[in-house]
Amino acid sequence: CVDALSSKLIEKRSGLYHRLFIEVLSAAFLFIFTYYGYQLTVMANDRSPMLEWPRPLWYACMPVSGVIMSGYSLRSIIRLLLALFDPDKTCSSALINK
Repeated sequence: CVDALSSKLIEKRSGLYHRLFIEVLSAAFLFIFTYYGYQLTVMANDRSPMLEWPRPLWYACMPVSGVIMSGYSLRSIIRLLLALFDPDKTCSSALINK
């Protein structure tokens, strides 16, 4: 992780906006990943040549992990939004990484 900009903005309000922007981009990627991973899993209908297992079993980890990672990303977005709209809290990294 290259965090030169993040480390300079850690104690500033603009650091929260930067983290929010990164999390929104991550969430968008994860939603797309989950959707296309699900499509791949549903469309796979052959069997693996060595073990003779159905191919969807091999691909099912993509939509499942996409849903889990999307949930964590949404949690981070909600925490960042709460930190932005609550003036009593500080803008430190300890606030976001609870």
